[in-house]
Amino acid sequence: MVAGGVNVISTLPDNAYGGMTGTSMASPTATGILALIDERYHQLHAGADPDAALIKTLIANNADDLGNPGPDFLYGFGMINARTT
Repeated sequence: MVAGGVNVISTLPDNAYGGMTGTSMASPTATGILALIDERYHQLHAGADPDAALIKTLIANNADDLGNPGPDFLYGFGMINARTT
């Protein structure tokens, strides 16, 4: 699974904003999407916690395929997609 982490607008020193790139920018994207899925599951299932396997299945089956068709060594299942999950 990959997440967008190129030219993400973030805060910089001295009250500024600018584009940043790397895993430090991709991690918040993936974490935020997973938190929203978790929150919605709680709302729909009386506060119950979802199984980790369910969360993985949701994001893997709704990812945008990149590279070779299907899971591959470079992109895994593809780009995480919050809109289709």
